[in-house]
Amino acid sequence: MRDFFYMEIYRIEDAKKTKWTGGTTTELFIYPKESDFLTRNFSCRISTATIEVNETEFTPLPGFERKIMVLKGQLELEHIGHYTKKLNELDQDTFSGDWKTKSWGMVQDFNVIYRPSMDVNLESISLKKEEIYCSDVQHMQVVYVLIGSIQVGSKEVKAGETIVFNHMDRMHVTAQKKSIIIRVLLIE
Repeated sequence: MRDFFYMEIYRIEDAKKTKWTGGTTTELFIYPKESDFLTRNFSCRISTATIEVNETEFTPLPGFERKIMVLKGQLELEHIGHYTKKLNELDQDTFSGDWKTKSWGMVQDFNVIYRPSMDVNLESISLKKEEIYCSDVQHMQVVYVLIGSIQVGSKEVKAGETIVFNHMDRMHVTAQKKSIIIRVLLIE
């Protein structure tokens, strides 16, 4: 993630969607860009998923850490031999991809899967119409628009779309209407 300065928008129609036995996964961002989830040659992958069955078991991901945030619904996670946690909308959990994890609840969620060498911060931010959100961009930041739309310079980013900021002086977004964004800070 070093030595690159850019801002890139990932539109809804370009997102990679995959069916799995319990629902659908939509890949929003993968780093490095030419990486592939199935071969596990990535440092970080960000996606949304729908869980359309009441009970499911998470895919084992040895060598990775995971963050999950519920976007819609309620989810109960059981990390076998570790702990159980109930998540409501915009609640999150962090756990090892090595752990055997089961879940109960039909939800839409937001997932960050990353190498343990990375430092990752995940947060939701509510914005009122015309409210401005600014942040220094010393590291890569990925912003997913959950609800509403935001303006970045002359570009509009709508619900379901993602924008990546990397090593720019400042991230400056303006809510076009009441919005919720999910911000992921990635430090390598």
